[in-house]
Amino acid sequence: MAIGDQVRALRVQRGWSQAELARRSGVDQGRISRLESGETLNPQPETLLRLSEALQVPLTAIVGRPSPATIHAVVPGRAPVPIVRVPAHAGADWTWEPTGQVTTIDDAVARARDLLGVIVVGECMVPDVMDGDLVIFDRAARQPRDRDMVVVTRDNQVLVRWARVADGAEPELVDNAGVALPPSGDDAVFLEGIVVEVRRQRPRRRDWHDLAE
Repeated sequence: MAIGDQVRALRVQRGWSQAELARRSGVDQGRISRLESGETLNPQPETLLRLSEALQVPLTAIVGRPSPATIHAVVPGRAPVPIVRVPAHAGADWTWEPTGQVTTIDDAVARARDLLGVIVVGECMVPDVMDGDLVIFDRAARQPRDRDMVVVTRDNQVLVRWARVADGAEPELVDNAGVALPPSGDDAVFLEGIVVEVRRQRPRRRDWHDLAE
């Protein structure tokens, strides 16, 4: 599907007019119209980035699935972050399954970090993390501070939790209700990394607050 067709499909799926997408993205409505009609075949990287962020989808949902190196070249100042699935097997050395999807993050944030993205399923961290959100975490970060959000794996599950750290003690992992992660027999809990960003992937349901917009 052409870029313009994909933008139009994502916009219509959300029930937005071109004017609404222009308002949310900061991209001129005329530019959006020319892109959707096919008049513009090679939009500027900044335009694509603004549209993907307004539509709350990875850049690859608009431009297809180029390699991370290609995305880095197309969007200057943005570093690629692979999106992965639940680990393929249990054990101390987890193997993440690549999805072929890539999102981007500011180069300054990515510097000296080993970043991965995972899609959350479940509601134990609502409202900070919603079902379907994209959680970007740093696999190189292994020492969480108190109230850091972390990604852990246990028993073939990927979990997002808060780290509660007391002086000199091992981190305790809790959900938004303060409930600690219960023991699970011999299944060890492995810290996969510290969360650097949570992105809302699904559009927020419109409610009465929107009437004031």
